[in-house]
Formats: sequence, C-alpha cells, structure tokens
Amino acid sequence: MMKENENVSSSNYWNEKYLKHDTTWDIKTATPPLTNWLGKNKVKNEKVCILGCGKGYDAIEFSDNGAQVWAVDFAPEPIHFLQKKSHELNLNIHTICGDLFDLGKNYSGFFTLIWEYTCFCAIDPVRRLEYRDLVYQILAKGGKFISLFFPILKKVEEGGPAYAVDLETTLEMFNEKFEIIEINAKPNSILPRYGNEVLVTMVKRG
Repeated sequence: MMKENENVSSSNYWNEKYLKHDTTWDIKTATPPLTNWLGKNKVKNEKVCILGCGKGYDAIEFSDNGAQVWAVDFAPEPIHFLQKKSHELNLNIHTICGDLFDLGKNYSGFFTLIWEYTCFCAIDPVRRLEYRDLVYQILAKGGKFISLFFPILKKVEEGGPAYAVDLETTLEMFNEKFEIIEINAKPNSILPRYGNEVLVTMVKRG
C-alpha cells in the first residue's frame, strides 16, 4: 500500500495511465451532476478552478457557461488534450500542468468557485487535510467549494486509487473551515456510480 500511495503522488504515475489508456474514471463527457447543477446556477465571470481536471470535460462545461476557468492536472497528457480541445472549441481555458498543492504560491484567495470530482479520492489519503487547507487558501472570501465526493460506498481496506471517501469523516473535516450549505445525496450520477457519490456545496468561512 505504501508503494502505491507514493506512486499516486507522482505525475509519471498518472501520465502513464493516460498513455496506456488505463483511465477507467474517464467518462468522456462532463459529469451529469455538474451539467444539472449548471442548469440551475449562473457562473458567468466566476473564477473557477478545476482540480485534477483530467481531459477537462467539466472545465469545458464551465467555460461554455461563461466562467473563467483554470484547469489543473499533474499529468501532461490530459492537459495537452484539453489545450487542443479548447482551441478547437474556441474556449479560453487556462491550463496548469503541475502539482495542485503548489497552487497556493500564486493563487491565494483568487478563485470564487472550486469544482472537485475524482481528485480527492485519487490523492494519497494522508494528504486530505492538506488538500482541504489548499482549497481554503486559494478560495476568495465567500467562495464556494462544490464537490461530487466519490466513492462513498467503498471500504478503506480496499485501497485505491480511487481511495474510499468516508462521508461523515470528510464532512467533519471540511466543516472546520467551510459552511456546508447543501448536500444532494441523490445527484443524477452515471449508472455505475449511482448511490456511490454525493454532491456537496460549501462556502469558505471567515
């Protein structure tokens, strides 16, 4: 397990998966819960950060809805894909190929909204508190963190990635620095993930 956890903290680990097409998490479209959320919420001119963006389908969806988007991923391969795709679609998406934990250096208090899906479950679980603090740091005052937490039904001993997300423990951790304003326990997930993810909206405290 330790060796595996060390691997997930390496950009090469993830880039190799893209090069080998070993990307079972990639549904090749924007996730339906996000599309549904965007149908009910305006994001025009919001400064949105997509953490662990992958090939950027969700980033494209936000950009299509008028948001200013910064898409971040550790692996060069999906970033190159997104750059090409956004150029084809004539979308202005800022791409960052690098470690998300370095974002605080240049983006402290910068974003008004952060979107999370399949990133929290992909990082080494021992870094989750560090992840929460990073999200808090790069959000502007009153900024929103919207997370589709997955997989909430998986057991910790099953390992990962994707690593299990214990919803109660996770919400307790975030509640220390964020006000949780909405929990949608039944988002319109894709069938293989139905019941295994929860859409949570929270606002930065302070």
